[in-house]
Amino acid sequence: MNGLIALLGSGEYLPVMNEVDSYLLAHCGAERRKPRVVCLPTAAGREGDKSVGRWMKMGVDHFTRLGADVRAVPVIDAESANDLEHAAAVEEADVVYFSGGNPTYLHQTMQGSLVWKSAQKVWERGGAYAGC
Repeated sequence: MNGLIALLGSGEYLPVMNEVDSYLLAHCGAERRKPRVVCLPTAAGREGDKSVGRWMKMGVDHFTRLGADVRAVPVIDAESANDLEHAAAVEEADVVYFSGGNPTYLHQTMQGSLVWKSAQKVWERGGAYAGC
């Protein structure tokens, strides 16, 4: 069974997204346990460490408030998108959340990568993708 895909205009990790993100957590296949979320700041990968760090912190804070087991994974370029540890962290998730500002860069970075293959496995087993 394939999972959910939430494509959102903007506002990731802000209170305006609480209802949508709570729905994703409730329907991501995490039965009788806390949902596992990975936040990927990939679309901000060219914006520098300060921006990437801000996106990661916002994601962790937001999903912690919503009751998830969350971790930010610094996938910001082709090298980190092919990191085995990053791919393993993504594969263990129930929700894969993409943030940042450049969807073209996100696509170029993720295309054919190990992390993308892991994210596809999450979705194929009923997990969720989300991104703004």
